[in-house]
Amino acid sequence: MYKSLNKERSAMDEYLTCSQGISSRRSFVSTVPRKFIVGVRYKGNPKVYQFRYESHTPELKSGDHVVVKSANGLDVAKVSHVIMLPDHEDFGSRATAWVIQKVDMRAHDSRIERQARRKKLEEDIKARQEQLMSDYIRDIMAQTDPQMAAMLKELRDLVGDCD
Repeated sequence: MYKSLNKERSAMDEYLTCSQGISSRRSFVSTVPRKFIVGVRYKGNPKVYQFRYESHTPELKSGDHVVVKSANGLDVAKVSHVIMLPDHEDFGSRATAWVIQKVDMRAHDSRIERQARRKKLEEDIKARQEQLMSDYIRDIMAQTDPQMAAMLKELRDLVGDCD
């Protein structure tokens, strides 16, 4: 059913574009918002809830986070699916509440990545610092203790053989 409606829409868009002297089909189509049914899940709840959404471009996709207006007020939910409705079809009773907007997670994701990188660098610096301190202390001890100097030389020779 939807395929035939999309063909009719394409033919109508092309006709209107040519008959109204519009330079491109894209400029005409983008002025009419499309209707979408968006299925969302709340955290910890497997049930899918249907919401209305209108946009000039299909910017929502499965996995996106959105703000929705529900019976409890504003909530954040995760998109499970998006269905584009044909132009002439209304939302009907399929969805009664609205998706307010998509949540831009890029800044948050970037902050989490930076925190993880910072933690890794701090761990690497601490490990390197401990290794350098250990080497420094051994070298100082070797300067005053001939037995320590002999053990360090033997250790370094053994480590050199393993490389």
